[in-house]
Amino acid sequence: MNIENKFKPMSLGEVLDYTFNIYRKNFLKLIVVFGLLSFPLDIISSIIDNSSSLVNKIMKIMENNFNNPKAAMEAFNKLMSANEAASVNPWVNIISVLSIIALIIYLPALYKMVSEAFKGNSITVEDSYKYSFKRFFSYVGALMLFVLITFFVTVVVTIALVIAFAILYLISNLVGPLRVVIIIISMIALIFITIMFSFYLYATFSFMTVSLVAEEKSPMEAIKRGFSLAQFKLFRFTGVTILMSLIIGIPSLIIQQIGLAISRATGIDMIQHIIFAGTGVVLNPIMFVLVIVLYYDYKIRREGIDIEQAYSELQ
Repeated sequence: MNIENKFKPMSLGEVLDYTFNIYRKNFLKLIVVFGLLSFPLDIISSIIDNSSSLVNKIMKIMENNFNNPKAAMEAFNKLMSANEAASVNPWVNIISVLSIIALIIYLPALYKMVSEAFKGNSITVEDSYKYSFKRFFSYVGALMLFVLITFFVTVVVTIALVIAFAILYLISNLVGPLRVVIIIISMIALIFITIMFSFYLYATFSFMTVSLVAEEKSPMEAIKRGFSLAQFKLFRFTGVTILMSLIIGIPSLIIQQIGLAISRATGIDMIQHIIFAGTGVVLNPIMFVLVIVLYYDYKIRREGIDIEQAYSELQ
């Protein structure tokens, strides 16, 4: 992967090639940056969810009383009468808050490391976290602004969709025989719009974070850059993201099923939790590397950055 080739518009194959090359060359540092905070929290969260889940409790009752339906029914009635199904484990909320704080810390650190790797530079795990703490309050401010703007945009889009479908419903009542066809088309359109809008917000959030971290933009400038780049070739972003999700999702699912089988065979639940969390730590950084590659690809396409400008930025 030559640096001369990175600062020009990339094909789909080049995007995937750069993504996996950066991931491979920085593998250990990426999983340390990502897993240092997320791995222990994922394990704790998995244990708590598993212990407090109503489904798991019912499955446990069935396993322990497989040959005794009467005892199983008594245990089930006791479970429901105790209202354990509605009880909320306070640790769930605590871990959720800690996970959000951890995300705000390790995400900028991860994007900083990948951004420097894309430019051909090297940065240590320690330095990436130092930079993340340095930009902590800027990132929190950007997130708060993003949430407010997203809420407003979502409300506007929802109102527009309600009005549009109300009009289509009135039209369907007038056309008679075509009513079913119009309803089906409307449902397909609703699903499509919902999916694309979700990817639009995901792209905006991702590009906003990269802009804030890699280019040290202010929160408002980062949000503007995020929305600007997210609108550019959204279908391409959606397609590449789905493709990469399948590429890493299929082996992840296989590994997790193997972990689940081992856990059930040995009766040790911790094996399942460790494998589930470990799989995420190893494979999830690929998606963040992909975001960085797409960010610079779109920045080049949208803003016309050439090799000379890129070299001057590196200097």
